[in-house]
Amino acid sequence: MNIAMMQMKRPVDYTEIDVMAKGQENWKHLYEFDTPVLHVQRVSYTYSKPDIVSEAKKLMHRFSAEEVERLVREAEEGII
Repeated sequence: MNIAMMQMKRPVDYTEIDVMAKGQENWKHLYEFDTPVLHVQRVSYTYSKPDIVSEAKKLMHRFSAEEVERLVREAEEGII
C-alpha cells in the first residue's frame, strides 16, 4: 500500500508509528504481534466540546489499497 498514492486520491491525516520505539508502549501493547496494522478513527474537532473520536477500525497484516480506501470512506461517512 503506497500512502502517497492514496493521499493523491483522498487526503487523510496519516502518522506512522514504530511500536517498538521508546515511548510507544501503549501502541506496542495493542499491536506488537499484529504489525503492520492500519488503525483508522474519525476525529471531529469542535470548539464547544472535546474532540469526538469514533471507535477504531483496523486492518492487520496484509491489506489492499481497496480495503484501505473502503475503511477511510467509512470513517468519513461516519459509519465507524
